[in-house]
Amino acid sequence: LQLLSYGLLFGWREDWSKTQAIIYVTGAQMFAGIAKDLTKLGGKTVTKLVTPEEKETQLFKLVSLITGWKNSLKGVGYFAGSALIEVSYELALAVMMGLIVLAMPWAILGLDKNLGMAKKKNALWRDVFKLDNTKLNLLSA
Repeated sequence: LQLLSYGLLFGWREDWSKTQAIIYVTGAQMFAGIAKDLTKLGGKTVTKLVTPEEKETQLFKLVSLITGWKNSLKGVGYFAGSALIEVSYELALAVMMGLIVLAMPWAILGLDKNLGMAKKKNALWRDVFKLDNTKLNLLSA
């Protein structure tokens, strides 16, 4: 989605009205925001899944470290993007896309194939919505 967002920004035209440009860039940024949220959610979930219960304090330290790295990389991205945009808008977008492409093999090949697979049986709708539970029905009323 992040690559899609950057790719859409290549379509921006200087001859658009302010309204057209704002709508187009907002739409492109929507995909970037979704990508960011999915990455953040996935990173936290994976970290929690791979950490045994007896190592919860190490989990806290690991999440702190990852958050620090993320913020540092975000700062590098802002700096690199703003420096490159002085040279060329298209060059800035291409370099940012290239950095994402460079990171993808680690994300794809570095993750366990069983990650995200349920260890327990999934709940069925009839398990979630039990109508014969008197206490639940009283609470719902």
